[in-house]
Amino acid sequence: MIDASPMRFTAMALTLALILQPRVAKAEPSSDPQYLVFWLSGQGILRTSLDIKGRLIDSSMKPFVKAGGNPGEIQPLVRHMEQSMKAGDVAEVERTMDKILSLQRGRIGGAEPDTSTFDSSELDKQVAGLIARIGTTGDGKARKLGFGITIPTFMLEKQIPGVLKAAFRIAGERDVAVHLNFDSHNFWQNRSDLWKNPENVEWSDWNGTLNAARVLDWGEPQRLPPHMCYNSPAILEEISRIVKQVIGPALGAELGALRDAKKEHLFAGITVGSEPAIDDYTQIQRINPNQAAFMDREGLPRVRLGYHALKNLGFGPKNHPKDFKRELAKVNRDFIAYWARQFVEAGVPAARLYTHVPAQGIDFGDPVVDYNNAPASTAFNPYARPGWTTYPVDRIKNDFKPLYALLEAHGNPAWGGVEANTAFGSASVDWNEYLSRHFKHGAKLVGINVGASSPVLTGRLTKSAYSSQALGAYRDFFSGKL
Repeated sequence: MIDASPMRFTAMALTLALILQPRVAKAEPSSDPQYLVFWLSGQGILRTSLDIKGRLIDSSMKPFVKAGGNPGEIQPLVRHMEQSMKAGDVAEVERTMDKILSLQRGRIGGAEPDTSTFDSSELDKQVAGLIARIGTTGDGKARKLGFGITIPTFMLEKQIPGVLKAAFRIAGERDVAVHLNFDSHNFWQNRSDLWKNPENVEWSDWNGTLNAARVLDWGEPQRLPPHMCYNSPAILEEISRIVKQVIGPALGAELGALRDAKKEHLFAGITVGSEPAIDDYTQIQRINPNQAAFMDREGLPRVRLGYHALKNLGFGPKNHPKDFKRELAKVNRDFIAYWARQFVEAGVPAARLYTHVPAQGIDFGDPVVDYNNAPASTAFNPYARPGWTTYPVDRIKNDFKPLYALLEAHGNPAWGGVEANTAFGSASVDWNEYLSRHFKHGAKLVGINVGASSPVLTGRLTKSAYSSQALGAYRDFFSGKL
C-alpha cells in the first residue's frame, strides 16, 4: 500500500494547480481553408538516436576490426544491449551503444554522432510523390492539400526543431500545407527516468500495483513501456517543458515566417495526442481477441487501470468515485486539454489545434469506450477543435449522425476527421460519400491515414486511399464539386 501521506496531498495539489489554471478563449470558427491531409509514412523520414547510432555501429565494425579492434570487447556489450531492449529500457540500450561507439572511435577515430540532425530528403521525396498522385495542391483559400507527420514526442525531442524547419521549408517550396501530430503518451521508451519512477505509472488496484507494460494493436500487437499516469505532476511538468521550450520556439519561428510571407494557409495545424485512453484490459477479449491472446503469451494480466490517476484526484479505497469510468473519462479529457493548452500558451492558435479521439464508440456501453474510457465527447475542450478517428465502423459505420449530434450539443464548432480511411472495417463506403460526411458538415480537416503496424493493414489502407475512386473524390473536392 502506498501511503496517503503529505506527499500524496502535495502531488494532488500540484496536479490540480497545473490543470485548473484560468482558461483561454474557446476556439472560434475561422476562415481557414478546408484541408485534405495525407499522413506520410514515418519509415525513412524520422530516425531516432538509436537508428542513427545503430547504423553507425554497423558501418564502423569492419573498419574497427581492420584497425586491430577485438570483436570480443564488443560482444558482451551487444548481449547487454539486447537484454536491455527486451526489458524495454531504451535509455540503457543507448548508453550501451555509446560505449560500443567509444570503443570503435578509439581504433578508427571519428566524431560522436550528432543525433539532432534531420535528413529531409525522404520527407521531400514523399511530399513530391503525394502532389504528383493528387495532381493539385489546392487554391489555399477554400481548399488546400496537406501532408502530415506524426512525431513521437518523447523519443525524438532532440530532432524536433530540425524536423519542423525541414517540414515548413518543404511546405513553402512545394506550396502544400503541413500538419503535425505529437504523440502524447504511448512512445516514451527512451525515458526510463520517467517510467521507472512509480509516481508516473498507472496502477491496477488501490494497493498501488504498477502496470508492467502497455499493449497497442495498430494491426499487430506491440508491447510498450508501462501505461503513463496522466496526471502525475512530473509528467505534466515534462509535457510543459517540451512544448514550451523545445517545440514552441521552433514552431513559433516557422509560423512567424509564414505570417510575414502571407502564407499562413500552409500551416494546417496540429493533431494533439494519439487517442487518449486509460486501458481497461478486462474488456480486451470482447473487442480484440488477438491482443488478449498476445497479452496472455506475454504474461501480462488483463486488469483495469486508472487507480493511480484517481488517487491523485483524492480518491482511494475508502473514498471510491461515484462513477469510476466517468472519472477516468475526465482524466482523459483533462490530459489532452492540458497538452492543447501548452500549445496555445506557446503561441499556436486554438483554431489550429485538433484533438484525437476514436469516434466508433460514442459513450459507455459501446465496447471501445468501455475499454479506453474515452467517450467521443472527450474531444471537446476550450483549447482545441474537436477531432476524431472517423473510420466507418461500429457507431459511425453507416453515417456520422452520432457525431453531428455531439457537435450540435457543443454549438457546432469546426472539427476534424484527423484519422480517416474507408478501408478500416467491413463497411463499403464510396469515397465521395465519405468525404462529404466530413466536409459538408463543418469539418475543416480530413487526415487520410495509410499507416499501421501490420503490413497487411497498411497495404489495404494504402490501396483504398489511392484507388481510382478515391482519387476521383479528391479531384471533386479540390474542384469544388464536393
